[in-house]
Amino acid sequence: MSENTPAVTPKKKLTLVLLLCIALVVAVVLAVVGFAGKNAADQQNADLTAKITEFETQIVDATALLSASDEAIATTKTELETVKADGAKALESLQGEFDTYKATAEAALAAALKDAEDYKVKAEAVLAAALKDADDYKVQAEAALKSAQDDAAKVEAELTAQVEALTAQVAELEAAAKALTMTAEEPEATPTPTPTPTPTPTPKPTPTPKPTPKPTAAPAA
Repeated sequence: MSENTPAVTPKKKLTLVLLLCIALVVAVVLAVVGFAGKNAADQQNADLTAKITEFETQIVDATALLSASDEAIATTKTELETVKADGAKALESLQGEFDTYKATAEAALAAALKDAEDYKVKAEAVLAAALKDADDYKVQAEAALKSAQDDAAKVEAELTAQVEALTAQVAELEAAAKALTMTAEEPEATPTPTPTPTPTPTPKPTPTPKPTPKPTAAPAA
């Protein structure tokens, strides 16, 4: 058997030793690297754990805020529903008051229009009567004015005739006075005085009749 076993040469032993040394160095390096990586991993794990804890705290705070917000929203919603209900009641009440006021105003307007129409009819009737009275009074006034003008013309003619007669009498008196003066200057003859004519009395003018105005009917209220 010793003859069939191959002999180990010193070169092969050296190579094996070198390989073992290299493997040992690699193992040491890997061990060092692995240890360093483990420390980094532990550090990262700790950082992640802290961040997770912080995130959990934030989640708890956010959950609390959401709960508070839900409560505030519920409270606000309840208040809003209350305000809406109160507003609906107030609107209904105002609508009823407005309807009542509208009906009252429409009735008052209808009554006022009817009164205005009645007053218009009465005023038109009174105006028509007043216009008729005015026309009648105008006719009477024109007739009275015509009569007065005629009377005035007649009186003026009479006065003119009287003035002419008096003027003639004055002329006769002046002539008689002149004749007397001339006769007085003659001593032998005494003239017979001419009788003084009696002046005709002036007739009084006839008063002009005035038409009696008719009272104007006032519009009925």
